[in-house]
Amino acid sequence: MANSQTGAVRALVLANDVRVRHALAALLSAGGHIQIIDEAEGDLDTTLAAGCPDVVLIDLDGHSETGLTQIAGLRSRCEGTALVALSTAPTLARRAYAAGVDVFVSKLESDRTLCEAVGTAVRRKRNAERRR
Repeated sequence: MANSQTGAVRALVLANDVRVRHALAALLSAGGHIQIIDEAEGDLDTTLAAGCPDVVLIDLDGHSETGLTQIAGLRSRCEGTALVALSTAPTLARRAYAAGVDVFVSKLESDRTLCEAVGTAVRRKRNAERRR
């Protein structure tokens, strides 16, 4: 799951807006505990060719239907991957959870809250995997 050499959590950032992708990647990698393995707009086949990451962050703003479809696809393809959805629209939370996300975070929350949510989602997935 985590990078065996560094212990870092391997993360994939999915967002349609390149600025959002870069900002999320910079924020998450700043602490040194999260390694961004890829930033993508939506081609999951190419992105996941090397395997599933520990966590995927999915920005639902702008293209929520596409993002919700990606969540369902990721959930079936990468069962052990933690899925974190982000949006400025809290009304999307229920639909995101129904699609299979582990954690929903409002983009109006602090950077710290987002980073903590990623850590929580990964810990929950790892604990669930150990129980199997």
